[in-house]
Amino acid sequence: MMLSVFILMTVLSLMMKIDNSISANCYTCNPCPTPFSPSSYLVRNKTGCRYCAKIRPDGYPIVVRDCTDTCEFSTWSYMFSKYSYNCCTGNFCNKSQTNYPTHQMVILLLFTIYLFVNKTSTKI
Repeated sequence: MMLSVFILMTVLSLMMKIDNSISANCYTCNPCPTPFSPSSYLVRNKTGCRYCAKIRPDGYPIVVRDCTDTCEFSTWSYMFSKYSYNCCTGNFCNKSQTNYPTHQMVILLLFTIYLFVNKTSTKI
């Protein structure tokens, strides 16, 4: 039991590191069209990104999409004083209005379910 948990945790850790090192293709635009359309003349595709980001400046009716090497609040502070942002690592993942959880979250959920099922089956 403990060996299988150790192996699973090792695989999960490696997957998270691999995912963050793979480059992504991202949409970039400032400002982006509303509603968003990848075929708009305002939108460019950028390759080799570590993160794709979607930034929503507070008080402005615009959305900015960007390619970035870091995903920290200070990354866009030179552009905006107040804003919210989402980062993701999948190809063109900054398209949607909401960024869906990465596959790491799905794996974490599956691992939690596995532990729960395994724990309850040992009690029976």
